Amino acid sequence: ARLLDQSPKLHLRVESAYFEKAAKYAKPKSSYHCSISLLHGALCRWDAGNLEDAYRMSSEAVKITPSLAEAHYQFASYCAQKGEVDDCIKHLERAIRSDPGYCLKADSDEMFSPVIDKVHTLIAHLRCEIVGDAERLVESYSRFVEEIDLVAGPLRRDIPNLTLSEFTAECDRISLQLQVESYFSAGQGLDAARELSVLTEMYRSERLRLAQNYNGALAKKLAALEKSRETRGHTIGALIGIIGLMLGIPVGLKSCNALRDIARVDDSLIVVALVGFFVAPLVFLGAVFLLAAGGFLVGQLLGNSKLSKSSKNLKEISKRIVSISRRIEKLETLHMR
Repeated sequence: ARLLDQSPKLHLRVESAYFEKAAKYAKPKSSYHCSISLLHGALCRWDAGNLEDAYRMSSEAVKITPSLAEAHYQFASYCAQKGEVDDCIKHLERAIRSDPGYCLKADSDEMFSPVIDKVHTLIAHLRCEIVGDAERLVESYSRFVEEIDLVAGPLRRDIPNLTLSEFTAECDRISLQLQVESYFSAGQGLDAARELSVLTEMYRSERLRLAQNYNGALAKKLAALEKSRETRGHTIGALIGIIGLMLGIPVGLKSCNALRDIARVDDSLIVVALVGFFVAPLVFLGAVFLLAAGGFLVGQLLGNSKLSKSSKNLKEISKRIVSISRRIEKLETLHMR
């Protein structure tokens, strides 16, 4: 123990040996703990001035657990110290893609000082890539919103739509965020661009609901017009038929009186009886029937003339219902390509 206290490098070598043993026994059970042990051992070797062993142990950690971002970062730092620039940048990129925090760490880590220009170039490249992905997403979702409007058609566009306003404001905010020269800001912009899918789906649902409500209102209006159309002709015909009936009664009575006067001129009782009991009632009924039927027919003709106008309205509403139904079907199946 006294020797270890007097020789820090010897102390580090002993610690490293224990970390290697930990890695050995952890490997069959847990690749993660094996890699963590190797990385701690590599740090001890580096602090002891042994770059080659640190490089070797961190390289082994990367092979055992390729998904461990810390392993890629530490191996990249040792590659930087060895002058292996390509491997350094490749593994540093893997680490940053897994955890953006490593871009800040690498920028201030003295281990990367030999290749700091390359590190800055890598971060700038990754930022441009993220900005491009975010801009493409914003453009795609904006086109999708335009496609929704195209499919929905002119369905009360004058109504303010909060979701559309929110979508537009979010696109503007993302655009401003992507203009900031920062890798983290670009990453946040990309995350926000991915979240635009929620707003576009909400907007599609709102336009679909608006189309369905409008179609339902038109269907109710169409049903009411059809019902009114069925009764209007009969109503007008019945009213004018009643007028004809009221006119037919006095005309029939006058005809009967005229027949009786003619019959009285003849002194034959048989003629008077025939006229009084048979001819006069028939004439009365005929006059009433003719005027009532004529009035009903005239009423039907007037009703049909009115119905021709309502028929045009019915056809127009039916066409609109068919058109909106097609739009509803498209909106139900519409998805961003």
